[in-house]
Parts: sequence; C-alpha cells; structure tokens
Amino acid sequence: MTEGLTPDQVQINQLRTMLDSQIELRKVAERLYNEARDALQRLATLTNPGAMEEHIKASHRGTSVLDVGELGRIAETGHREKISDLQIALTVDPQEVDELRQEIKRLQALVDRRQAFAPPTQAEEPPGQVFAQTDVSTSVSSQTRARANWMRFPSPSPTLPATPVNAWPEWAQRWRDGSGNFDRDVDVIIVMGDTGAVRREDISTFLSEWWDVTPKSGSINRALARVRDDGLVETIPSRRKTSRHPRHLHRLTERGRDAYRLLRGRDPVPSLTTELLKRHKSPEHAMLNLEAALAFEEAGGSVDLLPESIQLSSGSYRPDLVLTTPAGEVFYVECERGTYKNPEKRVRKWELYYEASEGRFFVVTEGKEDRRTIKEEIEAWAGDRPLQLWVPNIAEENWIWYCPMVSLGVE
Repeated sequence: MTEGLTPDQVQINQLRTMLDSQIELRKVAERLYNEARDALQRLATLTNPGAMEEHIKASHRGTSVLDVGELGRIAETGHREKISDLQIALTVDPQEVDELRQEIKRLQALVDRRQAFAPPTQAEEPPGQVFAQTDVSTSVSSQTRARANWMRFPSPSPTLPATPVNAWPEWAQRWRDGSGNFDRDVDVIIVMGDTGAVRREDISTFLSEWWDVTPKSGSINRALARVRDDGLVETIPSRRKTSRHPRHLHRLTERGRDAYRLLRGRDPVPSLTTELLKRHKSPEHAMLNLEAALAFEEAGGSVDLLPESIQLSSGSYRPDLVLTTPAGEVFYVECERGTYKNPEKRVRKWELYYEASEGRFFVVTEGKEDRRTIKEEIEAWAGDRPLQLWVPNIAEENWIWYCPMVSLGVE
C-alpha cells in the first residue's frame, strides 16, 4: 500500500523490493554456478584425471582454485584425447578385420560341429567305448554341415582381379568370355584355392552361403561342371565297396591354380586331395581316411589328418590319423581296406603300430567283410600279446557310437 506515503518513501520501498529480488536471483545464480562447477569437476576428473591430479599436487587448495572455464578446458582436453584414442583403436587393417571375421566363422563352425552330430539314445555304451554319447550336444539337427578343424575358410571373391584382364593369357580370356556364368566360376576357383577343399560337400557348403542357395542346388553342380570342362578343376572318382555311387576328390589343375593366381595375386593353398594322394595307396584309401577323420571331428574329437612320422626304437612309423578324443585320449588310427597286401610288410606294420600305440589298435574299415578280414588278421598276428582292439565298420550307421573294444592276450 502506498497511501499516506510520501513519494520518497514509495521510491525507497520500490528500491528495497528490487534489492531483495536481486539478492534472491544472486543466490539462485550462485547455486546453479556451484552445481555446474561440481558437474564440470566430476567430468574433468573422469575424462582427464592426470591434469586434475597435477592441480591437486600444485596447490594446497587443490582444484578449488579452478573456475568453470578452466574446468571446462580440462574436460574438453580429456574428451579430445579419448576420442583420439578411440579413433586409433578403430583404425585397423582391413586384412586384420577379415582375419577376425574368419576366426569368428571358424569358432562358430566348431560350435556347430559339436552340435551337429547327435548320437542316438542308448541305455548302455559298449565296453571301452572311445566316444561317450555325452560328448556332443543334441540340440541341433544332424543335417547341419560340420567343418573340420583343418578346413580353412575362404574370403569373398575379389571385385577386380589382381592381374588386369587385358594382361591375362589367351586361355584365360577365352575362359572369361566363354563362361556361361563367369562370376560363379570365379567363386568356385576362389573357394578351392583359399581352402584346398576336397569334397563336393565342403565346396558346396561355402558356395551355398555366398549364393544363398541350398548345398545341393543345381547351380553349384553346373558351376563345378563348367570349371571341370574348362580344365580348371580335376575330379577323381573314389568308389566304396558298399555303395554304388562314387565319391569324388576335387582339386585345382595347374591351369586352375594359374587362374587363382590371376584372381588373387598369390599361390593357392596346397590341395588336400594332392596331400592325401601322396600319402595313401589309392583315391579310395584317401577318402576312407578323410571320412573317418570327419566322423571323429563331428563326434567332438580333434584329428591330425596329415601326421608326421614317429621315430621308434625299431624303426619309423607314420599313422594314418592321430585322434584326440574329447576326454583327451590320443589314438593312432589306421584306416584299412580289404585289398591284397604283402604279408611280410603287414607283419612289420603291426609290429611298429604295436610299439607306437603301446598295444592299442584303432583300425577303421569300410565294410562288414573288410572288418572281419582285418580283425582276423590282427588277432592272428597278436597271438599272446596283450592288445586293446577297436575295429569299427564305417559303413554301419552310427558306427562311432557303437565301437566296442576287444581285449586280446589277457586272461
């Protein structure tokens, strides 16, 4: 109320009101300033702890001498350093990224492989069973394609070849111009050159992922036929006694390897087909080794498909396979077919095998008759020697889960 007040008194009251408002505003501003300063100090401590520690050491008043502007600059510097560190961390070699992706695929394949081969339900396992049914998860259908630990993974085909097309030799120009689907033919060469894959199943697994088709797609068969007809891929038939259908070993020809060099600018990996045929007597024996190794891998084991020779006191011995079971047991594995063999060499073979394996024979056969023949041969050779013997028939369904041990020479 201003009634009865002189003009001077009214003016004084107005000034007092304005002063009270300014005091209140100042209190609010100081509170907001202190809150902002505290927030900036916490931020600066988080982002640039080294600088804050230096200020604490430099003055007994610590960081209280820093105003908002200084705290802001310290926090900004810390942010810039962290962003720079992050940029450096994110700046990686594309080849390293690709290698990491391949490693992720390999690890995923290992997981898939251990889930892929579901053993049948069985009340009791045979005595001396090498693979326990609990070794493998049954959560994924056995239709899932497993990949062995020696199987490399291919990188995507190059957008442009390493060697410019106009510098290609005449045969390569004809291949490029005459192919019904050159891009897919290139993919076949890249997969085989990157992986050294042997079987159609393995080649088609990679191609089906790239082309978004099923592994049994006719487009894969047609591509394989084209590169074979063009002389880039060799197909070597392998027949199993118990099957009418041949199984094939595949590898790049010399011209196919040259095609890979034009595309990638480097040599292809060694062909597993070539390595297997160097070691084994026939394509059938090579395929038996490969299929046994894959079965062991699918059941959760680890296999050396191309083991080195072992020096023994009585000579040198090289097993067909070296198997490490999920339980960590190591077996030297022989893969045997019922073909004629020199008797003297057979005796020598079993003697070396006996010494290397310390009396534990794991011999994979490919048919019922072969199994009987090989088992009788080993039993006759063993005589009174103590021997643990496994002789599975790979042609039998679920053979790896029903592989009992026979003890010889033990009362």
